[in-house]
Amino acid sequence: MASLVSPSLVQTKNIGSKKQVLDNKSVIDNIRDHEISKSFALGNICYSCELVCKHFFAGLDLNSRDSKTGETFLHVLTDYTHLYLTANGTRIVYMLSTKLDIEVPDENGDTVLHKVVRIPGSWRCIVALMRCGACPLQKNKAGRTPEEEILFHKKPGWEENLHWLRKYHPGLWAAVKCKNPDPVLIERLLRYWCRTVKVVGRETANLKCQVHMCETQLDTVLLLEKYENTNEMALSMLSGKLQFVGMWKAAEHLQKVDINAKDFSYQFYYRDYPTAPRPLLAAVWEINQLRLVDAFMELNPDTCVKYTFESEAASPPKPLFFQLVNPKCRPQDEAITARILRDADLNIRNIHGQTVLIEAMLNGETEGVIRAILNSGINIAARDALGRTARDHSELLKRSDYKHLIDSHVIELVKECDLERLEALVLQLYDHIFPESNTQSFANIVSRKNSKQLCQLLRNTNSTQAHVKKLFKLAKCGNSAQLIKLMSRKFANARDKAGRSLLHIAIQYSNGNKTAIPQSSNGQNPMDRANGNIVTQEEIVLKDISSNDPHTDTTQLFKSGKDCKILCSLKKDGPFKKGHQCWKKFSTQGGNCVQDHVGIIKYLVQEYPLMLGLTNNLGQSPLHYAHIYTASQEVIDLIDKTGSCSQIKDVYDFVPEDYDKLQCGEQTFNVRRRPTINLDLDIFLTESNFEERFHQAIKAGNIDEVKKLVPPLLEHNGESRFSQALFDCLDAGHISLANFLVTSGFQTNIFKQYETCDPDEPMCAMMECSHAVTSLKQRATDIGASDLVKQIEDLHKKTPQVALA
Repeated sequence: MASLVSPSLVQTKNIGSKKQVLDNKSVIDNIRDHEISKSFALGNICYSCELVCKHFFAGLDLNSRDSKTGETFLHVLTDYTHLYLTANGTRIVYMLSTKLDIEVPDENGDTVLHKVVRIPGSWRCIVALMRCGACPLQKNKAGRTPEEEILFHKKPGWEENLHWLRKYHPGLWAAVKCKNPDPVLIERLLRYWCRTVKVVGRETANLKCQVHMCETQLDTVLLLEKYENTNEMALSMLSGKLQFVGMWKAAEHLQKVDINAKDFSYQFYYRDYPTAPRPLLAAVWEINQLRLVDAFMELNPDTCVKYTFESEAASPPKPLFFQLVNPKCRPQDEAITARILRDADLNIRNIHGQTVLIEAMLNGETEGVIRAILNSGINIAARDALGRTARDHSELLKRSDYKHLIDSHVIELVKECDLERLEALVLQLYDHIFPESNTQSFANIVSRKNSKQLCQLLRNTNSTQAHVKKLFKLAKCGNSAQLIKLMSRKFANARDKAGRSLLHIAIQYSNGNKTAIPQSSNGQNPMDRANGNIVTQEEIVLKDISSNDPHTDTTQLFKSGKDCKILCSLKKDGPFKKGHQCWKKFSTQGGNCVQDHVGIIKYLVQEYPLMLGLTNNLGQSPLHYAHIYTASQEVIDLIDKTGSCSQIKDVYDFVPEDYDKLQCGEQTFNVRRRPTINLDLDIFLTESNFEERFHQAIKAGNIDEVKKLVPPLLEHNGESRFSQALFDCLDAGHISLANFLVTSGFQTNIFKQYETCDPDEPMCAMMECSHAVTSLKQRATDIGASDLVKQIEDLHKKTPQVALA
């Protein structure tokens, strides 16, 4: 067969009996004997990329073709594509596709794209070629386009290759150059990271320059200009070209690119996963090259942008760096994880209020990853929305190795004499500072440090935490004088189990929120009835602030009537002197109320402005709380004076203004604020294991146990969450237990469907089936519980009935 190109320019040298190709300006005699081609067969991506770069920077021609077959280096590479199917392996495809003409046909008329589409699982290579300007409309000598090649051969996995080829069809260049360009299609392909530059023949063609000549396509020029630099930078990263990162770091270049660009074509896996725009950082770490990731991190990408590659229903979007501990997409090299975490804001949480450490433990990560997170400066005292620390989760998971790593981390802080972080643990009520075993060894470590400050900090741990709890109780009751007296700068970082600061608490209770104790259906305070207490209409009873009861984390106010007075009942051995009572008697008629939450807020904002940026377990700042708890405009203006906290987002991606009742409407407002309102209740239920204990007591008909459990539940306003237990009582025949719960204030306007709907039945699916619901009163009537029926009727006469589905 005659040569496709003239071999006269070929330069070779003899090595033994073989002829070794050196270089040329246009053609190569037997391109498969070239050292670059031979490296492809080894499957060593780093070696092949190194040879290509060496060849390019030496001024040699990568666009050479075989003198007989017309093949390029990319044609040769397709014979070994099965060795380069990973994200790391695809680097060589990007590297060659940006330096040679990828539309050159071989002797059969096949372009590189024709050959690649025939290889099962080569979708990454298809995407790389399409991004670099391959034309899917070109036909080979058999008269078939790449798409027709797939449908003609239908090799195993052909559906996946066809899916990705069609996703990029017809290619950016064809879309722009058609008679009536579609701007929507063009922008979509640009958001898929398609290049606006490619090699045609032996020259570099620029799509923007070509379109610029057409006056009618000025909008297209602006569109191409918007994405050209970003896409060029993205493909440089995907090809692993470290030498170009320095250029992008230059200020004038970095302003022209979006370092946080997303690939809007990305799917984790065809069919099983939705299309989910993936940030460039995630694409870079998938390549699994530490040097590349390190260079890219110098460009300061956003590690906290919300991202998920799964359906949002199955896995809500999380901060990007949380995906580092996702077994499906984490980097293979733990050093990459450590490098990215080094620049991440580890205070950011997922939608459940969990830190990346807790997420890693729940995903069963290796000890190396857990250790990398700990060494990155994570706050091990941070709690999730249920008030659990990472160490609490290690015990729930029964992972002694995780628990040992966390305890060892605390010991390392002691060895390093890191007083700042140790004090932070104490102020956040972390209760595992001292080891459970080997206490003597721990004591020896402390004594060897010969630090009086360290010894004093550890010795005073219990008293410091008791002081913190006292300050929170003072903030709740609004005793500004006593709080100011006991306050100091170090306590500005104090947190309760909900992650709230003193400023959060003062705001939460600044608008009378503590008096919002729900009334039972008969209008009487459920706590009084459960405990058998009688409260007159003239009195409010507050719990003693020095109480050690673990269920009194939130001060409760039991109220009836307009005129009221606070009765003080401090313990004789309490922490205050007799002359400094926290609760003083006052009469509303005399106007002598000592509650001064606004005074506390003013004091904390003025003296400790850093508290404005502190967030709770749900990522909510004091300004969030001001809107959530409908604080007065005076409080909102006081907190938002600087405006620096107005753009802080919580775990639900809401800024403080999103909780403004006037802007979002009452219904939306109540839905959005519900997790925050229930924060204390959720923590109580988790800590006390209430749900399991309560249902066991109901099932066994243990009324004594129920009577012990109900009062603290009522303190946290949680009776409505467990009202369905009334049906369980009736179904089990525990009528007296049901009577007690109703008397205690459990809701009676509830319903239950005893017949289960079949989702496969059309009428059930449309919620038009004949399966009826039964009210509590009807169920009590059916089983003959006449006393309970009468009690329910009496309650419904006093309050309007609201049907609950």
